[in-house]
Amino acid sequence: MRQDQYVIKTSYKQPIFCLNAVKNFHSLTFDDKITVLPDGTIKDESLISFMNPKHVSALLRNYSKLKEDCYGKFYTDGYYMMEVLEDLVDKSLKEKHPLYYKILVYKIDGKPNLEIQNLLEEEFGIRHSIEYISSLWRNKIPKLIV
Repeated sequence: MRQDQYVIKTSYKQPIFCLNAVKNFHSLTFDDKITVLPDGTIKDESLISFMNPKHVSALLRNYSKLKEDCYGKFYTDGYYMMEVLEDLVDKSLKEKHPLYYKILVYKIDGKPNLEIQNLLEEEFGIRHSIEYISSLWRNKIPKLIV
């Protein structure tokens, strides 16, 4: 039974979540390693990629801490990466998907899903379940940004 347990655990990959993401975020170098393969597909081996929904999700979950760490440090890659992330969010969500944009803003502000559910119902007249809001935050919104 232990072997089955390990097989099940290794088959399930948890989402990326950094506990101490901001410790040295401003001092990291984010060099791009992007190649276009002969068949036209893009291969991205960067440390953090805006073409990977898991990376975008991790950046959004840690947005406040990362933004605070990079604030005013114009000489760092982290500062400009957060600026690009903000531009991508504005271009992909603000006008096209205002509901998702509001969910993103509320989650970054640290509001719980129950409060977000009530705010969305007041503002948009739509009532989503708490689980659905969480799923949007973790999956749908990062994919739309990508």
